[in-house]
Amino acid sequence: MVIDISKLTEKAPLDIYQQYTLDGSLGVNLQQASPVQVSGQLAKQLDRGGDLFIFTLTVTGGLTFVCDKCTEPATHQLSLTLHEHIKKPEDIKQPDEDSDVYWLSNTKLDIGPLLVTYLYDSLPMQILCTPDCQGLCNSCGCRLNQESCSCVEQAPETDARFDILKTLTFD
Repeated sequence: MVIDISKLTEKAPLDIYQQYTLDGSLGVNLQQASPVQVSGQLAKQLDRGGDLFIFTLTVTGGLTFVCDKCTEPATHQLSLTLHEHIKKPEDIKQPDEDSDVYWLSNTKLDIGPLLVTYLYDSLPMQILCTPDCQGLCNSCGCRLNQESCSCVEQAPETDARFDILKTLTFD
């Protein structure tokens, strides 16, 4: 999603209302289910050392993913807000790498990679189809959400060298 910022002034912020397609940049287990709606505002401020562009965007849409426990496809409604500062330096030769400000080198602002970064940061560590997903049976592989397993729960085998530890008592 490329925005031309060359005609943006301090007095008139730019309103943004666009649909965005993620172009397969999400990977194998995560796909776009519905168009991503991007709305918000981009404003320009004068700052020491160059122009500062501040944008606030609201991103909504649907994602299809594979459940981490049962491997079933599921959908997730995405809703997140982005607040970013982008700076176009005039006098600064080397931008500060530790800064929370993104640096701009021309008049085109591509926020697509930033959207994907925010999207991944908003996802949980473990993506589940439902909060109570039971996953797959470790022995036979049946989906425990759909059927009950007839396997006998077996204790994992231990290394015989550690059998002496079973005799320890703690008083």
